[in-house]
Amino acid sequence: MLTKRKLKKKKKKSHIPFRLNLLFLIVFFSFIALISRLAYIQLVKGDEFVALVQRTETTTAKKSVPRGSIYDSQGRILVGNKPKLAINYTRPADVKASTMLEIAKKLTTLISVDASELKERDLKDYWVATNPDKVDSLLTADEKKRIAKENLSTSQTYEMQLEHIPADELNYSDAETSDCYFHEDE
Repeated sequence: MLTKRKLKKKKKKSHIPFRLNLLFLIVFFSFIALISRLAYIQLVKGDEFVALVQRTETTTAKKSVPRGSIYDSQGRILVGNKPKLAINYTRPADVKASTMLEIAKKLTTLISVDASELKERDLKDYWVATNPDKVDSLLTADEKKRIAKENLSTSQTYEMQLEHIPADELNYSDAETSDCYFHEDE
């Protein structure tokens, strides 16, 4: 009788490890399938997806968006519409100031602009881009300690550096001023 009981207990115990092994096997093959699919997408289709991203990053939109004219009580136009073409460039996060400067110089050869609209901030941003080696020396030792002590952000540090740019350094030639027009701060 003992042998029959032992056999029944062994049979009952043997089902649990088999089910557990089956579950592990299913999970193992699922992970193998997942890793295989990931490898296929990365290695075989990777270039295709990179090209797709590049296409969606660069879009050209040409739209006419006229607004309504404003008339006075006699029906004369007070404010009308003049369409103007504009170029908008949104800098990706990984583009450095030196690359932006190169883009600005290329654009000045293609487009003529009125640089009289430039603000002092635009000129200072351009100075920072053209003089990266001098930027760190603009701040005093006390200001550098304050930045470290107060854990100031990069933009706050940048603003402090801009305040120290001498006004006589902002006198640019016409060609450089055009470059300033297209350069965007970092």
